[in-house]
Amino acid sequence: MARVRKANNRKTNRVARAATKIRARPAGRGRAGRLSMLDARALAYRRLLADPCNGPLVSPVALGPTTGLLARQRYYVRPTFSTSAGVAAATIGSVAAVFNPATGNFTYVAHAAGITDSNTSVDLETGILASAVCHAYRPVAACVKWIPTGAISSRAGVVATGYVADRVPLPGNAFGIDRFQAMCQHTVSNTGSGMLPEVRWVPSGPEDLEFRARGITYNADSGTCAIIARDVDKTTGASGTTTHLNGYFEVTVVWEWVPDSESGIAATVQAGSTSTIAQVLGSLGDLTRFVIDGGYASRLMGAAASYATTAIMGRAVNSLAASPMLLA
Repeated sequence: MARVRKANNRKTNRVARAATKIRARPAGRGRAGRLSMLDARALAYRRLLADPCNGPLVSPVALGPTTGLLARQRYYVRPTFSTSAGVAAATIGSVAAVFNPATGNFTYVAHAAGITDSNTSVDLETGILASAVCHAYRPVAACVKWIPTGAISSRAGVVATGYVADRVPLPGNAFGIDRFQAMCQHTVSNTGSGMLPEVRWVPSGPEDLEFRARGITYNADSGTCAIIARDVDKTTGASGTTTHLNGYFEVTVVWEWVPDSESGIAATVQAGSTSTIAQVLGSLGDLTRFVIDGGYASRLMGAAASYATTAIMGRAVNSLAASPMLLA
């Protein structure tokens, strides 16, 4: 009998010691804690920021309901070089480009031997945004990629990507290729191997997500994507002709637009969100890696999906993480 009591005491002591080692993780700590503060709409918007090309079409977080329509548009920009008369076209060239979704302008400067640098601005507010049925619009998510097209054996140069908050640096003679590349956070070879060079846009703050009337530009001091193709192989031609780099920029933007009251188009009413844009951005971990590293952004979304699966299985108390919008 004494041996039985002694064995029971040892078992009780083991259970007690194990219990003292279990500590409830304070709410809000770690990535899971940050995710638990996001509602279904914020989680879906988080996915869209990570993958503007294929993510769920959803409005940004806002306290009140929104009545906009969502559209994903892709644009392709191939910078050109106008060679001076009497000067042979160079075999390599450089292009520094910036895209600010809040203004809708994609601006680049092309530099190569025998040409004069000059800024070229491409207005991407086309299609439905330029039509009379559109009353106002705003950017929701965006990304810029460099896609090389030349033969692999002749590819040359590097591609740098970066993100600048709260301002729009314009490349040009006063801000040369060297300093523009130094401003970027990441540089890769132009071989085209691995993931394509890409930079994702994130709003610098709530003002980046303001609606603006059609044809009116404001809020120039907002988040900007920067991408530089330096000393990249290009086409050649006779003097006085136009040539281009062996590659192009692919710009993807998700817009939210509000129909004009006289257009006869009914808008979708979306419920507001209790989450804030600061909470969404705070859940993205290393923001520098998020905007320039597609692999990091993908792994981050994979971790969120794993967290949602855990919630569904009952191992975490977070009903919002089990939202069908997150798992779609």
